[in-house]
This record gives sequence, structure tokens and C-alpha cells, in this order.
Amino acid sequence: PGDAPDKVKAAMAKIVAHKDVAEGLDKLRAQGWRLYAFSNSNQAAVDVQLKQAGLHSKFDGILSVDAVQKFKPVPECYNYALKQAGVKAKDAVHVATHDWDLEGAKAVGMNTAFVRRHLGFASAYHPPDLSVTDFVELADVLGQAAK
Repeated sequence: PGDAPDKVKAAMAKIVAHKDVAEGLDKLRAQGWRLYAFSNSNQAAVDVQLKQAGLHSKFDGILSVDAVQKFKPVPECYNYALKQAGVKAKDAVHVATHDWDLEGAKAVGMNTAFVRRHLGFASAYHPPDLSVTDFVELADVLGQAAK
């Protein structure tokens, strides 16, 4: 139907974050991590999604591939995010629930962390540096690694 894109957009704006995300982000921030959200959604959509989920203010920056006019996993997207964050790839950790997204980050030299939600990790991709069940565990593991 012709209104399908509008229905999808409306549904995406109502997405609720997993219960562990806010706590995990707070723990990461307390450990000194700078946090950036980075999405294939357009800027307006990702802003709405994160505000609706109550997470927008937890990030130092909210980035979209809009500025690159390409989609992840192409390297230009990750290089754009690194430039915006002012960090070298070797000093960044890209966190995702999608294996293809982590593969793109790995290709530009970023560290990667896979949050196991619903999907497995395809053997066709390089394994992630970390694999965790949720954002609280992510913060715990990264906190231990920093010590």
C-alpha cells in the first residue's frame, strides 16, 4: 500500500529500548567512555527514536549516514563517525547487534562489540572483539578491560 512507508516510520518512532540499555550507557559514561549513536536511519528519524526511547541525552553525539549519503557498512560511513567523534579507529569500540555492521567497523580498524539479542553472528564475518548479552555486561567487560 502507498501508506506503508509512513506506517513503518510511525512504528519506528515508537520503538522502546531494551531495559538494559539506559543502565549500560550510564555505566559506560561513568567509566569515562564518550558515547555516540550512529544509525543508517536519517537524522530526523534517529533523533525521534532516541528521544522516544529516553536515550537521546545519554549520548555525546547522534550521527546519521545522511551526511555521507551512503549506508553502513561502507567504510566512508565509519570514517565519518570517527571524524565527528574526533577519535582514531584503534581507540574506538563500535557496538552493534548486527554482524554486518561490525564487519564494516572492523574493516576500518575499529574494535567491535556484538550485543547478542535475537540474531546470531554469521561465520562469513570476522568475529567481534567482544560478545556480550546486553549493555550492562558490555559496561562490565569494558570497565574490567580498562583496569
